[in-house]
Amino acid sequence: MQTLKKISLWIIYAGAALALAAPLFVNNSFFFPFIATKAFLFRIVVEIMLLAFLYLALVDEQYRPKRNILTIILGLFIIGAFISSFLGVNFYGSFWGDMERSDGLFLLLHLAAFFVILTSVIKTEKTWARFFDISLVVALLVSLFAVAQSLKLESVLATSGDRADATFGNASFLAGYILFQIAFAAYLFWKRNSKIARIYYGTLAALFIWVIFATQTRGALVALVGSIVFSSLLLVWTKRHIPIIRKSALGAIILVVAAVGLLIVFRDRPFVKNSPMLNKLTVFSFTDRTTETRIAAWRAGIEGWKDKPIFGYGLENYNIVFNKNFPPIIYKDEGSVVWFDRAHNVVVDRAVTTGIVGLLLYLGFIFYPAYYMLKRLRGNEEKQVPAIIFISLAAAYFVQDLFVFESIGTYVFLFFAWAFMASNFLPKFDVPKILTSKKLWLGALAVYLLLLGPIMWKGTLEPAKINLAAAVALRSNPVEDNFYVIFDRFKDVLEKENYGQNEYRIQFIDFIGTQLGEQGPINPEVFTIVTYAEEQLEKLISEKPDDAKNYLLAARFYNTTRDAVPGEEKIRIERALSYIPKLQELTPTRPHGPQEAGYSYLYLYEDYKEAGDAKQAEDSAKLAEEFFLKTIELNSEVVESYINLVRLYFMQGRNGEIADLIDEMEIAGANYKQAKHLTRMLGLAKTARDFDWISFFTEELTKVEPDNVDAWIDFALSYAYRGERAEAIAIADVIKGFGGNYIAEAEAFIENVNSGFYEKNPLK
Repeated sequence: MQTLKKISLWIIYAGAALALAAPLFVNNSFFFPFIATKAFLFRIVVEIMLLAFLYLALVDEQYRPKRNILTIILGLFIIGAFISSFLGVNFYGSFWGDMERSDGLFLLLHLAAFFVILTSVIKTEKTWARFFDISLVVALLVSLFAVAQSLKLESVLATSGDRADATFGNASFLAGYILFQIAFAAYLFWKRNSKIARIYYGTLAALFIWVIFATQTRGALVALVGSIVFSSLLLVWTKRHIPIIRKSALGAIILVVAAVGLLIVFRDRPFVKNSPMLNKLTVFSFTDRTTETRIAAWRAGIEGWKDKPIFGYGLENYNIVFNKNFPPIIYKDEGSVVWFDRAHNVVVDRAVTTGIVGLLLYLGFIFYPAYYMLKRLRGNEEKQVPAIIFISLAAAYFVQDLFVFESIGTYVFLFFAWAFMASNFLPKFDVPKILTSKKLWLGALAVYLLLLGPIMWKGTLEPAKINLAAAVALRSNPVEDNFYVIFDRFKDVLEKENYGQNEYRIQFIDFIGTQLGEQGPINPEVFTIVTYAEEQLEKLISEKPDDAKNYLLAARFYNTTRDAVPGEEKIRIERALSYIPKLQELTPTRPHGPQEAGYSYLYLYEDYKEAGDAKQAEDSAKLAEEFFLKTIELNSEVVESYINLVRLYFMQGRNGEIADLIDEMEIAGANYKQAKHLTRMLGLAKTARDFDWISFFTEELTKVEPDNVDAWIDFALSYAYRGERAEAIAIADVIKGFGGNYIAEAEAFIENVNSGFYEKNPLK
């Protein structure tokens, strides 16, 4: 028995260490590798730890959980989250979460088990300190990845842009993780008295602070600065009788305030402007794109929360509320991020998904340890400094969480740090007698032994296996791999039931739409694949009938594949239109619904016009125009909406009305004078053989891209075909300036212009 007891203890210790090392694990073979790898690892580790813990609790009552307020709050929050999810939109989705976030009730149960195991098994500050050391070594390695990224050593671990994200794949997640590590380093700096140890922990803290700057995450930077000032004020209050501490704390406050002040004063200087880190700190505006988007997402969440204020919509259902109250201002162009599954604000997220009940319980879990320690700060001098460190950590974590959402990379350390506070600072009470019964723990162990295999397989191992297969399918190269082979890879994944299936379906349908869309009639052998994609669409909608994204996906799929099956062109367009009413019901303020409907009627207009059915063509064009105008009504700054009307007007021969659209864009502030927009409209004008508009768009395009020789050539030709020879020749002289073959070509063009060639041979 003693041997098994020791083994169980070591399993728990090893599991805790491995959980703290999770940030290092990234397997690029997974779909969403930065999150999935860590989530799969953490779940398996906790499930094994729980088995060892149940055995320990059975054979030795000292390892049975003790009751404390924080554990009770956590338990109530989980119960509340279950109620919210049961009464919410989709309990299955709320329980399992998805692959992208790996959140939900399933993760929450693992985090709670992790918390209870740590608070029950780790008995001494010395043991806790060892785990802090393990976490700091891991954080050091993670930080080295961030350093390598900042040095542009992409062979180590590439990042997108200038922001360091190390092994997290997201700069904000890395910054949140590092906040914990700064607190751990500060705690061990205080606890360890040797000079070498303090140099080591001080150096680590300095490195971690640099990493937060390297992430360029404003929320974390504000949290860091605020926590330094806050902790310094607490030190001044509690240690004012110790001159060196009082002076050091005041010095830290003055240093921080001075640094912030200098940044503000010199914010327009080159050394600040040219530094992404410093510039990020000094540039803040409510009209900044990121800020504007965040505030809009918060407002959408608050509006939705008003409909279900008590228990909310259930975990993982913020997207339903966001869609219902979609802020059109978020949609600027086809590249805009318009699908939010998180509010990027913990208060709004918790309020929407768990209601006011869940929000208050979650805030209670975050702040109760800080409240308890702050209330007793002057009473226990020995624990004043660590209490101040972890009170400041709670404040910092909450502040940065107001601008981002939680992930597996921060959750683990939140529950680890709070378990430490529960064990070392909070009072414990005896549990009811029934929870001390050996029979109860024997029964729990027996039941868990029976369930462990299925839990591991269905909860983690099988989803991980399917995830790997999905990643292979998703990363297939259509140019190099056989289309049917790629289809079979997807089909093998989709035939296996698991909680990531809907994400894989979306990827599959998007793949088929991309490969077959706008390609005209397809090989009859591919009909079965199209049918299979349609079946997956229906399953997707039937399993998540309240998700607007699925209806838009369906409408787009049928629109893009409208010509795929000969003889079914109009049927497929009508199918696309059949999804629009529900789409608009679920997200009435989103421009994408009327936009997609406009495309459908535009395609019908083309088909009816080609078939010679003037009445049906006219009716379809009228409806297309109405829907495109609706998108402008929802957000008048989106150039795409105007371009759709430009296309329609050219097709109808209403070229003169395009001038009104240009004027409307100018008035609305729709920035159409970008190369991508001008190039599209130029292409439409060339198709319509309208040389006046070709001249207009090419003139604007050459202003934006003066080195675009093709635009200059089109510009010259537009004047030549209109018989405006002097203007055409003047532009040809500009083309000569590009040198090389363009000189001879321009000379030949000028000869043709002077001979009247272009006037005699107009384009048809």
